[in-house]
Amino acid sequence: QYHHFKVHISASTSTSTSILTQESSATTAIPSRPSSILASVPSATPKRKRRRNPLFKHILTHTPFLHISQRFNGTQVVNKGNPRYEDKWTVNARIQGVDLDQGLLCGVMEALNVPNTMSPVLTFWEGEIVDNKNHFFKTGKWKATKVTDMDHWARFKVFEDLKESFGKDGAVYADLMNRRHVFMRWKERFFMNNDTQAECGLSIEGFYYMCVDKLNGSIEGFYYDPLSTPFQELCMEPQHENRNGFAFPDYELN
Repeated sequence: QYHHFKVHISASTSTSTSILTQESSATTAIPSRPSSILASVPSATPKRKRRRNPLFKHILTHTPFLHISQRFNGTQVVNKGNPRYEDKWTVNARIQGVDLDQGLLCGVMEALNVPNTMSPVLTFWEGEIVDNKNHFFKTGKWKATKVTDMDHWARFKVFEDLKESFGKDGAVYADLMNRRHVFMRWKERFFMNNDTQAECGLSIEGFYYMCVDKLNGSIEGFYYDPLSTPFQELCMEPQHENRNGFAFPDYELN
């Protein structure tokens, strides 16, 4: 059962370029971030205390890069570091729906230049935000065990201080939404321009463990599917430029 989201899907007139080319009218502007936001303000005298930029606190309590029409671009790598077997391809993603109160989001993911595939592969995905209210670090589905969860979450360096509190019930007791990074799971639900897996050579049986940096919008992820190459790495950066294209009619998933 799919959650109720209104989705805007866009496409390119050429298979050699990205399908995700149309900006939604619902796009919201992201406040520009001062370049010094990560830098401590030096003290003028030994007695003067350092003050944190108030924008830092604002960003930590919000998720500025998780909004409708936000796009990301990056690369997925299989067998990273193995010159003989390494494969990689371009990945574009766009957020099409967000409900932070329920810890849900959805969107479209596009894979370009996939080995042995002639055209882009477009999939629809649903995401869960790990907020310790609606969703937890314990997956409990999609063939993931507690060991699977730990093996993948532990690959994120920012999870290091949470590892010991990963309890027997799979919960991490911490104020996750006031941290710099947001943990998520993205699950691809169906192909949008291919009828079967055989036509594109990619599987959507698994899901991604994801982590987004609230300050710069970078996303790191690891794909899990017991029948696929383990620890496929996905790295993406936020994109803001406008592009021209055309949109399919709106439709709703219930």
